[in-house]
Amino acid sequence: MRHIADKHGVRAGMRQKGTGPLLGIEAALRELMRDVVRDELRHLREEMLEAIRAHDGPPPKNEPNPEELLTVEQVAQLLKVIPDTVRTWIQSGALRASRPGTGTRPGRKYRVRRGDLDAFVAASQRLPVPQEAVAAAEAAGISAGVSHCAP
Repeated sequence: MRHIADKHGVRAGMRQKGTGPLLGIEAALRELMRDVVRDELRHLREEMLEAIRAHDGPPPKNEPNPEELLTVEQVAQLLKVIPDTVRTWIQSGALRASRPGTGTRPGRKYRVRRGDLDAFVAASQRLPVPQEAVAAAEAAGISAGVSHCAP
C-alpha cells in the first residue's frame, strides 16, 4: 500500500480532522514562522553570495598584478611616450624587460613586468637634485639671512 504525503511530509490519512481554534492558530503561526525564516535566510544567502563573489572575483582594476607582462606599446601608452623611447630605455638598461621566446632563442618582442615599470617610474620621480641647484639655494638662503640682519 502506497501512502501519499503533502508538501510538509504529512500523510493524507494522518492529518487531523476538524477546525478547532488551536489548529487554526497553530497553522497560522507555523506559516508566519516559515515566512520569517525564509526572509531571513534569503537576506543571509544574498550576503554570502556577495562575499563569495568579492573574494573569488578577479583582482580589482585599481590594483594591478605586478607580474603582469606589458608590451612596449602598452608601456608607451601608460607613460605617454612613443614606443621608440621605451625601447631606448630598455636597451640602455634603465628599464628592465625580457624577450620571452621558445626556450632556445629569445623572442622578438620585449615584455616589461608591471612591477619593473612601477620601480622605473618611482626611481625616475626621485631623481637627485644637481649640486649646483643645492649650492644656489644655500647661497640664496645665506644672502637672505644676511639682508635680514643688516640694519
